[in-house]
Parts: sequence; structure tokens; C-alpha cells
Amino acid sequence: MKYILLLALIISAFSDNASTVWNFFRGKGFTKECTAGVMGNLQHESLMKSVIYEYAYQSKLNYMSAEEYVRKVNSGSYSKSKFINDGVGFGLAQWTYYSRKEGLYNMCKGNIGDLSCQLKFLWKELSNGYSSLVSYMKTTYSVSSCTKKFMNDFERPADPQYDKRYKYAKEFYNKYA
Repeated sequence: MKYILLLALIISAFSDNASTVWNFFRGKGFTKECTAGVMGNLQHESLMKSVIYEYAYQSKLNYMSAEEYVRKVNSGSYSKSKFINDGVGFGLAQWTYYSRKEGLYNMCKGNIGDLSCQLKFLWKELSNGYSSLVSYMKTTYSVSSCTKKFMNDFERPADPQYDKRYKYAKEFYNKYA
């Protein structure tokens, strides 16, 4: 019974993250289809979690949990310099590149794992460096096209796995649209 309750709480937390992300991008004027496309990408990148790091780098981080990583970054015991230069993808969009992690750090200093702060940072990045992508996301009505465009223009993954991203996007569209 204890495990069922814990599982229900975990599912609830992820659902809350998903609805928060949905409402955030809909509030920014993204179409339902493109909001789902963004979410499909974020689900693939981070499982829609803001407190998560790229687990392929567990050994590099001495197997600390994502929660411990966040605590150490927030407290300064894992320095800003280490955080921005460790090459470990972190957060909702799995920010990896040093200048992007520095921007995230500066905006969310002391609260690096906060979903709302990460969404604000993501919006800042989109607004300041991806204006054509933002325009596209406000005017396109194809989940497939939006998923692929966000993946190619913003995420730019080494291993795209488009089919998985699109599958997640369709699920979010069906749930929220």
C-alpha cells in the first residue's frame, strides 16, 4: 500500500509539471499542436522533470542524486564554475553547453531546480535567440511539424530519436488539447 501511494504521488507530480508546462506555453501564444511538440521534446529530454541530470554522467558526478546535485549547486558547494563547465545536461531542457548553463544559473541562482524558473529561462532563450522558431510555434497546427522543428532548431540532439519525441507529443496533445 505504501508503494502504491508513493507511485501515485510521483505520477501526480509529473502530471502537475506537464500541466504547468502546457499552460506556460499556451499562455505564450503557442498553438496546441506546437505546445505538445515542445512537451514531447522536453519529455524525451528530461521526463518533464526540472531536477534531473544526464545520468550517463553519474560516475563523473560521483553517483550523487539529482537532488543532491541541485542542493550542492544551490548552496555553492558545487561551484558555479563547476556547474557551468561540467558538460552534464541538466534540467527540463537538459542544458549542457556552458553559456546556456551559465544563463540558467544566473537566472535561477539558489533555486536551480525550480520548474517555474527553468520555464522562464527557456522562454528567455527562445525569445532572445529563436524568434523565428517562436513565430513558427504560434502559427503552425501540426504536432509532427512542431515536434520536429523544436527538436531541430532548439534541442539539436546528437541522437534525435524523432519517433519517440513525436509519440510523447501526440500523447500530450490528446491529453491537453
